[in-house]
Amino acid sequence: MGIIALATHRVPVWTSYFDNTNWQPGSGTTWDGSQWVSNGSGGIYLYKLGTWYLGFRPTHIRVTATNNEGTIDLQVNADHFTILDDESYQPGDIVALDFSGGEDIDGLVMRIPTDFSWECTDIEFAV
Repeated sequence: MGIIALATHRVPVWTSYFDNTNWQPGSGTTWDGSQWVSNGSGGIYLYKLGTWYLGFRPTHIRVTATNNEGTIDLQVNADHFTILDDESYQPGDIVALDFSGGEDIDGLVMRIPTDFSWECTDIEFAV
């Protein structure tokens, strides 16, 4: 009898770190009780809040938004360095993150090319 090797595939678990208990808003951004709103600035700027981010090393990010313009410039910052800058991010897409430098997340920036209001309705990380 031969040996049969089985391939295993790890299915990511998605965790939402989304609301105003996880992030504090930057300029032109507000939390309306259920979503982040850009307030006509074209950008949503979020900075870490609490301790959830310490040692947190997700493999991927997925953002849901009501952007009618199409793409978003999505940036993930860790210890003041940009670890992801996807200028053509489509809301709902899954994008890999690289924490090989050992950094902790400290902020997210989501911008669109126009200055109208739009909303971010979820921020999920795969672990």
